[in-house]
Amino acid sequence: MAGIHEELRRATSSGLHSLQDKCSWADLFSKDDRQLLADRMLLINAATIAATTGLLYFWSFLALENHINECSYRNLYNYAFSMHLRLILPIIVNFMYQFFNVWFLSGYNRALIETYLQVLEIEALTHLCIERYVYAKYNTNGWQINRDHYVLYIYLCFFFAALYSFSPYYGIGDYAPDFACDIYTMDMILPNSWKRYAVLTIFFLRSVKPIIMCACMLKWARELELKYTPQMKKRGDVHYTQLVIRIAMWNFCLWMPLAFVRGFVLVTQLMWGEIMVLHPDTISWAKWIYEVSPVCVTVLIVMENIRMSGVAVNSSGNDETGTELKQE
Repeated sequence: MAGIHEELRRATSSGLHSLQDKCSWADLFSKDDRQLLADRMLLINAATIAATTGLLYFWSFLALENHINECSYRNLYNYAFSMHLRLILPIIVNFMYQFFNVWFLSGYNRALIETYLQVLEIEALTHLCIERYVYAKYNTNGWQINRDHYVLYIYLCFFFAALYSFSPYYGIGDYAPDFACDIYTMDMILPNSWKRYAVLTIFFLRSVKPIIMCACMLKWARELELKYTPQMKKRGDVHYTQLVIRIAMWNFCLWMPLAFVRGFVLVTQLMWGEIMVLHPDTISWAKWIYEVSPVCVTVLIVMENIRMSGVAVNSSGNDETGTELKQE
């Protein structure tokens, strides 16, 4: 992030204003505090990328040996991929622009990429939870699931991420630097027109709707799984749903502080017409938690897969023992 200030001063050739000039939070952190935060975030990102890459590589072997349902697991793969992509791609984009001067990776285009990846990760988790409910619903009713449904979930993730991220390109909202003026997100300064309600709606769809959707889908999935027959429970679907519940809970606990900080700015503008911001230490803390969320969730996935492997082995051993006793 060391060269981001120079990059932001160079506007795109299409005449767009520099996004650095639009940073409304330049006075929130002092120059030293901003540099300290940037250094810490760089260390956190490096450690998170290294740990997440290694753990995902290890998990891929576990998943191949212990995939509960090959098609259902595609959504977990998609979520892990989007989570990892959100960590690595912005660094690659910044590197390509700084050292190779790739013009189309500056300004709004880079803002779009960073915003899109943030939303894609959330949508991947949301559709992972939706798939658990749909799978339980079909199983309970004895319906056959079309394999194309699983591909549809992945396409929907990319579609909704684009829908919520491209809004500045069709005149709703804008891109702007985040609180530390280091990464891009949707502009949190509401416009003085009807578009402010459209911006609030997009924030709701991006940050609040996923929590409601995931909570409802997983609750209904667990209720349906209680109706499973003993034979259906042996397939490991219940354990897989429990894993998704833990992933969702961990993610929302780690994402919510930063979402609350951003939502606080939006709501106070709507209610009192003033821009109110929480303490900089609170913002720093929220950003650190958000950045370490991928490694925390990846550790959870690996540990749960190891545990589920043990459950599968024990279940298999019990079945074999029962078969031997019957033969005797």
